[in-house]
Amino acid sequence: MAYYSYLLTRFAHFVSLAIYYNRWSQDPLTQGAYSEPVVGFTSEDFKKLGQNLGRLYFGGEATSEDWYGYMQGAYLTGEEKGKLIACQIRPGDSECKAPEKEKPTSEAAVLVKSAPGVLLLFILCSCSLM
Repeated sequence: MAYYSYLLTRFAHFVSLAIYYNRWSQDPLTQGAYSEPVVGFTSEDFKKLGQNLGRLYFGGEATSEDWYGYMQGAYLTGEEKGKLIACQIRPGDSECKAPEKEKPTSEAAVLVKSAPGVLLLFILCSCSLM
């Protein structure tokens, strides 16, 4: 307990004592739902899942082939759909004239997709548990 008190006084500005725990299974809007691809899910299926229906746009981690199930997937697809909507509203903006040629990436891609990155993540996670 003394160790915890020491850390709390030393790093109080980094520590949040308020914790919010969402009980997804009791949320009437989500009802504990999560996305899960079935065997045989293809790249074309991801494109179809993220395709807009008129003025209704779909984004989120389930529509990201590279970051399926991760926060980066939700962020990157949300940003992409937001830009598409902005271009519908103001088609004359400079961002709307030149479409991106490469897929948007996350800075975490370097960590996750390399052996040193996996080792670094393992070390960081191990240290946080001590």
